Amino acid sequence: MASVNNSHAVNRLQRNKIACLILKKLYHTGPRIRKTIFLAKRSFLDFALCLSHHFCNFWPACAGSPSRSALASRRRLERSRRQATGIIKIMYLEYYGLKEAPFNLTPDPKFLFFTHNHREAFDHVVYGINSRKGFVELTGEVGSGKTTICRAILAGLTPSVKTSLVLNPFLTENQLLRSILNDFGLKIKGRDRLSHIETLNSFLLENLQSGNNVALIIDEAQNLSPAVLEQVRLLSNLETDQHKLLQIVLCGQPELRQRLASPDLRQLRQRISVRYHLLPLSEPETIQYIEYRLKMAGWQDGQLFAASAVRRIHNYARGIPRLINSVCDIALLAGYVASAEVIDVDCVNKAIRQLEGQS
Repeated sequence: MASVNNSHAVNRLQRNKIACLILKKLYHTGPRIRKTIFLAKRSFLDFALCLSHHFCNFWPACAGSPSRSALASRRRLERSRRQATGIIKIMYLEYYGLKEAPFNLTPDPKFLFFTHNHREAFDHVVYGINSRKGFVELTGEVGSGKTTICRAILAGLTPSVKTSLVLNPFLTENQLLRSILNDFGLKIKGRDRLSHIETLNSFLLENLQSGNNVALIIDEAQNLSPAVLEQVRLLSNLETDQHKLLQIVLCGQPELRQRLASPDLRQLRQRISVRYHLLPLSEPETIQYIEYRLKMAGWQDGQLFAASAVRRIHNYARGIPRLINSVCDIALLAGYVASAEVIDVDCVNKAIRQLEGQS
């Protein structure tokens, strides 16, 4: 059974490799043939895979020799799929006159759309850092824009604020300290926790004397272990009689609030003086959000998404920016396949079915 599965994986891998070659060849032939092949209402990737399937049947030598493991074959298969999808995305950007992908899932501060809620969240965190409040808590649902806000804050702070961003919450106490020291460019002396804290404390005091501020942002803080949360609390003890030496921003999902509400963490909870919880976008904000990201990506020709399509996107995503991005990105692909000048509900429904694994 394993050999059969491995053989299937190899065949799919070879077909996808050939598909990528076909895509590249067709891509460079010009816009006329790119549009012509969609008369059958098939995606570029399906079209290429269909051809490559026949090529493998006609020329068995294309299948190559079996890989050493099915896992390695699947990895290469997924890599070839991503390459093919990347080619298609480049083509839909050209079709709609976009300079870059407007709905990437990466936390690019340039694409941060400031709703009233997001502006308040941004201002709260910046206030907590600049006012040396010690602890700041920022929470929100998965995909609500917390990380993008943190990236924007890091990009907008003055050079007098030294920053460290911890993206991996699954660290031990020592690993957390070493990560912070590395971010600040400090030489790590010794291996014990005490030496790390002494090095950090000296750095904080030097910056205070120079008129600088120091901020630590911990993303996905709801996943920090109890021991690491206690270590974070102890870092707030690094202070003078007048100033908090280290401003700590805990950024996480709503579970973070639940964890901090437990009696065991009451000492940490009492030290948090600035809190903000991000809310999902309203339907009018979803409209503005989509228009803003399209404009930032180079769209200049009026309304690209029909009103009914935006309404369907909002109802499905429930105002969560990451889900909005996912639907809009695939809907643009569907619109390109259908040679649509406006993204309608049908394109959005196709995108949702794909996200739900129904197509």
